[in-house]
Amino acid sequence: MASIRLTGLALVTILLIGFAGTVGAETRLEARGSGFVDVTPDQVNFSASVTEISRSAVEAQQRVNSTVAKLENGISKFNLAQDSIDSSALSLNPEYRWDAEGRKQVFVGYRVTRNLAFKGNGVSEVGAILTALTELGATQVSAPQLSYSRPEEAQQGALRNAVANALRVVRTMASAAELTIQAVNSISEGNGNSSDPFESLMRAEPASAVDTAPSVSVSTLRYTAEVSIVATAN
Repeated sequence: MASIRLTGLALVTILLIGFAGTVGAETRLEARGSGFVDVTPDQVNFSASVTEISRSAVEAQQRVNSTVAKLENGISKFNLAQDSIDSSALSLNPEYRWDAEGRKQVFVGYRVTRNLAFKGNGVSEVGAILTALTELGATQVSAPQLSYSRPEEAQQGALRNAVANALRVVRTMASAAELTIQAVNSISEGNGNSSDPFESLMRAEPASAVDTAPSVSVSTLRYTAEVSIVATAN
């Protein structure tokens, strides 16, 4: 089960913009607040490719298709998101090498590449999936990308924390100046996003045996939000 942690007080950077001008008996207060939500990733996006070079384009494609079929069959035993397997991307390009002695390009063959992408549920099988991809013939395996299945929920939580923090700042400013908040005139949202790239969140640990998949340590994904609040006080 994925876990979610809302944070409203600790480790939040808040920028005080300060007091603005006074109009009549009212004072305009403006503050910015930031908030975040840490979640445990519950999905992993995988990407791999198979490449073959042959003087026969048909032969190269047949070999690629055979390997991709093995990969699809091999990963089907894992806990994958339904209908997430996509191996439709295919490229075919002529391959040449430079003949320095003859000072000309020499045809080597056709390079055929087929990509395989899919999504795993949970992170417990990451090591085993990576091992299966390499053992079944994937030419290249990209670094998996962690994700969260309910990003809107996490982003809304971060936004609520940001608003609460900005309101707390405005109230503190008013209290310090011995003023009373009369109204919140506007609340505007800044840019929020999930931070920390995959590389800092997942770490592969060496296997204790040759036939054992490496274990993977996974940290959290952070969703952040920033808001600006304008209020009047007297």
